[in-house]
Amino acid sequence: MTGRHVAAPAVAESQSQGRARPLLLLLGATALLLAAPFALNLAGDAQVHLAIAEAFAAGRPFQFNPGGEIVVASTSPFWTMLLALYFRLVGAWTPVVLALTAVLFWLAAGYVLYRAGRDLWGLRGAALGGVVLLWLGHTTIVANALGGLENVAAALQLLLLYYALAGRTLTDDRRPTTDDHLPDDWPTARRYGIIGLLLGWALLTRPDSGLFALLLVALALPLLWPSLGGRRSAVGGLILLVLVAAAVVLPWFAYQYALTGSILTDSSIARLYNGRMGALPLVPGLLYLHPKALVSLATAFLPLAAGFLVTAGALAGRFIRPTKPRLTLYREQFPQVAAVLLVSAGVVFYTFVVGAEAFGRYFLPLFPFFFLAGVTGLVRIYDRLAALGYRRLAVAFLALAALFLAATGALDAYRRLGPGRYAPQRALDVIYGPANRRYYAANVPFLVAAPPARAALTDGFLADLGAPPTGDVAIAVTEVQLRYFLDERVTVLSLDGRTSADILTYVDPASGVPDFERYFLDARPDYVHANQWCAVGGWLAGVLPSPIAENLVCVWEQRAATMAPGDSFLWQGRPVTLVAPEILRIDWEQ
Repeated sequence: MTGRHVAAPAVAESQSQGRARPLLLLLGATALLLAAPFALNLAGDAQVHLAIAEAFAAGRPFQFNPGGEIVVASTSPFWTMLLALYFRLVGAWTPVVLALTAVLFWLAAGYVLYRAGRDLWGLRGAALGGVVLLWLGHTTIVANALGGLENVAAALQLLLLYYALAGRTLTDDRRPTTDDHLPDDWPTARRYGIIGLLLGWALLTRPDSGLFALLLVALALPLLWPSLGGRRSAVGGLILLVLVAAAVVLPWFAYQYALTGSILTDSSIARLYNGRMGALPLVPGLLYLHPKALVSLATAFLPLAAGFLVTAGALAGRFIRPTKPRLTLYREQFPQVAAVLLVSAGVVFYTFVVGAEAFGRYFLPLFPFFFLAGVTGLVRIYDRLAALGYRRLAVAFLALAALFLAATGALDAYRRLGPGRYAPQRALDVIYGPANRRYYAANVPFLVAAPPARAALTDGFLADLGAPPTGDVAIAVTEVQLRYFLDERVTVLSLDGRTSADILTYVDPASGVPDFERYFLDARPDYVHANQWCAVGGWLAGVLPSPIAENLVCVWEQRAATMAPGDSFLWQGRPVTLVAPEILRIDWEQ
């Protein structure tokens, strides 16, 4: 099933590649066909990226609302710069180019995953095809990779860094002659320059993936040090790595600090608080249990989770009872050890540090390593059963595992592409769909049409709220992608702080919930979208919702559910009126 790295004649090798090529082409064509609907749908947060980048391109960096507060709303400087460039080049067609960019990153990551599975793990045949097919064919991966967010770029970066740290170059198609040897024959300075470049790029792309990239480099230090030769060469090589990474990262953060006075992004702080809302506090304010990552891996990816544990256990056994020095063993087994530790670190990070409500999106950069270890573990189980004489049972086991994963992928596809999809036609639809947990229909055409139609969309939005067409109103919402569809007559405030830094000072660090009463009195929004603040998706979304700590928006959400348009109640002596489903107007002057 796996194949081992053995010396083989060039002719046999060429014949093997020739037989595999049609299958790979068929898999690739099928994956592209199945992925097409997802490539036409950009996620809500991708639309937020579009709004941020458009402001940058228009000469308003770090300003989410025209004339509004300075806020570091983007967690991805690289994605912001890339999209700002697209806006300068193609204007309103940027959503199309963004969708194509996501496809290219996804396919490139699939190719590097194929090379890593073949060259670093020794996978062959069905095992190798299974790893690649999981990346190209499982709905959870495809939908999150093609949603227009930077996580797919982060996945490619981690794979490239992983491959480079193992001593390989993608332009070198030679393979190691044994499982215990990886070639390390490309120039030292070039290698460490490339590693530094990839590390800096990862740090600029996504904070959590940047941390995982740093972890990968740290795990590879036992490999890097001896390959550099003497101590002086070793220090010089590592200094080169650090300098190149710094040269990539520092200019942006110097620019950001000069304009905002901040190094940390407000959206990252908001995300940290948001993760606490549905979590179990272990040490309030410091440590929380976010079970979503564990539950997701143990349900939708159950066979792979079992395979991952088998691989991890086998590796641990080799180190507990080593047959050679542990450092030598570590260097020989680095690809496997690094993948297992990287995935384990990710599970710990998203379980105890930052919640992963959108688990498929956050975990996307780590899924390739989970697939490598998981499939290898399943093959190990197959080989063990076959060796014991249970070949039919072994085949049935793998068939059931494949059917299970196909079923979870199909279920996810049905949820995303089946009945109830939301096709936005007006600005209010942009917040109603996600707020009520409905998946968008293909929205790239709507996004392309939005910039030239903003005046009309804003007119309709103000009319829906019963506001005068002159505007100059503020609405507080959770789905802040609304900003991309409206002109300067409407200010969009963020209830969770992702794009409104001011609200973060009102957040209770223990619960992660803002004091909306104080915030509203100070910010004085004209309208509030009263939804999404009573419960988060829960550990099993829609089945076991996790309640959010008591807050004013939840109280209003529950009250609005019993009101008819035009009904009102008093709050702080001011009328609060339901003007549209879930939308409340605060009359500040009365």
